[in-house]
This record gives sequence, structure tokens and C-alpha cells, in this order.
Amino acid sequence: QDLVLMVLLEDGSMNQKTLASALDVEQATITTVAGNLREKGLVERGTLPGDGRVSILSLTEKGRERAQGVSEIWSSLEDRLLVGFDDPERKNAAAVLKRMI
Repeated sequence: QDLVLMVLLEDGSMNQKTLASALDVEQATITTVAGNLREKGLVERGTLPGDGRVSILSLTEKGRERAQGVSEIWSSLEDRLLVGFDDPERKNAAAVLKRMI
């Protein structure tokens, strides 16, 4: 669930298909996770301006605060894990870590 929040924080509102693709998961998984996040008041569903048929997910203020907190925790963890690496190594390792989560 936190990964969904982090993607929405970084990339902004998006439809569930795009979100599923960004996280490399099935759309059904995103549907379930989005429902749980809506129940917790962390995301809201709206429609795409100009095309009311397309449903999009957006962070609520509560969701934005949670995503920012999670992002700070991950950033701190990355910093600790990557001590002693030079910049190119840090970037490669960070990319691998993001793919793992």
C-alpha cells in the first residue's frame, strides 16, 4: 500500500491501469489496494477532466502526509545502506532497491 502512495506522490494522480503498470502488478491488485486506501481516507477516486469515463486515483491530504513520511523513511534507509558508495554506485544500487520493493 505504501508503494502505491509513493508512486502517487511522485507522479501525481493517475488511472489504475497506469498505476498497475508503474508497479508491475496486476490491475486487480491495484483495485484491491485502492479500495483499502480509500477506506483509510488515504486516496480518493475521481474522473479524468475532459473524460468522465476514466477513473483516476489521487492522494488525499492524509495520504500525502503518509506518503511523505514513508518516502523519508526509505530515503534514510537508502542513505544508511549506501554509505561508502560513490555516486554512480549509489544510483545503481538505489535503482535495484526500488525494483526489489
